[in-house]
Amino acid sequence: MARERWGGRLSSALTPIPGNTAISRLYYLVRRTFHDPDARSKRIVESAITVLIIVSIGLLIVENLPSLPEIAARWLHLIDRFILGIFALELLLRVATVEPRARHLFVLSPTARVWEELKGRVVFLMRPLVFIDLLTVLTLFPGLRALRAIRLLRLLRSMRLFRYADPLRAGVAAIRDNSLVYAIAFAVLLLSVFFGGVTMYFAEIGNEDSKIDHIGDAFWWALVTITTVGYGDVTPSSGVGRAIASMLMVAGLFCIATFAGVVSHTLFVNMTHIRKEQLRMSTRIGHIVICGYDSIMQPLLESLAEEFPSTEEPMVIFAPEQPTLDLPENFTWIPGDPSKENELDKVRLDHARAVIVTGRYDGRTSSAVDAVTLLTIFTIRSYMAKKEAEGQKRKIPLQVVAEILDPVNENHALKSGADEVVQTARLGLSILAHTVAMPGTGTALGMVASGSTQNLFVGSIPSDLDPFPGNFGELVDHLKKEYDVLVLGIQHADAENVLLNPKHNQRISRNVNVVYLGSDPFLGDHPGHRWKPGKL
Repeated sequence: MARERWGGRLSSALTPIPGNTAISRLYYLVRRTFHDPDARSKRIVESAITVLIIVSIGLLIVENLPSLPEIAARWLHLIDRFILGIFALELLLRVATVEPRARHLFVLSPTARVWEELKGRVVFLMRPLVFIDLLTVLTLFPGLRALRAIRLLRLLRSMRLFRYADPLRAGVAAIRDNSLVYAIAFAVLLLSVFFGGVTMYFAEIGNEDSKIDHIGDAFWWALVTITTVGYGDVTPSSGVGRAIASMLMVAGLFCIATFAGVVSHTLFVNMTHIRKEQLRMSTRIGHIVICGYDSIMQPLLESLAEEFPSTEEPMVIFAPEQPTLDLPENFTWIPGDPSKENELDKVRLDHARAVIVTGRYDGRTSSAVDAVTLLTIFTIRSYMAKKEAEGQKRKIPLQVVAEILDPVNENHALKSGADEVVQTARLGLSILAHTVAMPGTGTALGMVASGSTQNLFVGSIPSDLDPFPGNFGELVDHLKKEYDVLVLGIQHADAENVLLNPKHNQRISRNVNVVYLGSDPFLGDHPGHRWKPGKL
């Protein structure tokens, strides 16, 4: 017995009809081709239809060139009709293989089943995206050739420019989810047009000066009046007609206000999801991505804005929530889950210079918060490895800095792929404890951490340093004299650890970086400096 899956992408309607005949197998194949989004045959058909749409649009343009020979125009017209015939066949097969769910859920009488089959197909045809296809096919009739440009909408329907939020589908979803509201709005419009047209017709009938010759003219007048278009081709001439026109104009104001409210409210909610695409489809490069956000992290944004004041150093907050604060100029908020690899394209992570993975303080234990952080780090490294396997080689590796709450998880974060780990809770508490033991150190460390006057930097030894100092003490004296910076330690280029306050006679080589305290990053070529504006 076939298992029914009403909640998934496939329903039980996609199971073959009883019997293992050639007809049932063919029906099942055709149904999968037009209604199963995971079917390979569906992707092939959609690709072929997209190509035919492009060809059809090209034929539409060429066929109307004034210098086109008559014989060529006739052949192009026949080819265009043939392509439209393929569109008609494709739509017919889609409609024919629609199976209303009511027939699978209820026991229906023959009459009720016929009614459900007809109703299901009509409802399917009235779907906005399917209705576009129907309008395209109707251009086969000579009287409806004016609709030929509609096939451009079908091309937009077939294209896959958007990965996370398609604006066309968002608009369709807005109408579908608020169908009752739209139905009421259209009902108000149609009733106003109907009563306005009928009353105007009877008010103007028999008037020799009237421009309303039949009821069709009256309906046309009512429509252009209530929508405030007012072409002026049909106007009332009698006093009663003008009174009716006045009332219809006032009703038009209410109709416009109703439609404006309905459209703005329903479309706004759906169109806000398009923000998920804005960064992926941009050309941004060298930005910083902050994964995760909590309200207590506001100082982090302020510090980043001070560290990178230039708008050429853009920053992106990537968090599941919707933005709840006013962001600085060079910040962008993209909703999403950084622990899911298929969403990292939203923030162009492969084009970023650095990632900050934060812990979200939402009432969970520190171990639970760190678990999400570790998963995010591992996901980022897996994503970057796949990009590299696809041939995207980077000169400067993506820097991953992670916040860890529980000290026991520091090594786990490093093994997951973090370049540096900051234990924010332990660091802050250690400063508190040390300030009690050594008064004044808290103020000094706070000045360094905030970067108010002096800050910590890492940079390479100047290449023009001659003679090269032989030990750490000589290097400290020289850099203090020439650059007015205080060297605190050294870091070998191929090592991760920093050696703070080494002995005075510690031998050094040219390939070491120096850790120093200064007002500005005087010493360069640390990897981070290469990302400064103008040095990309």
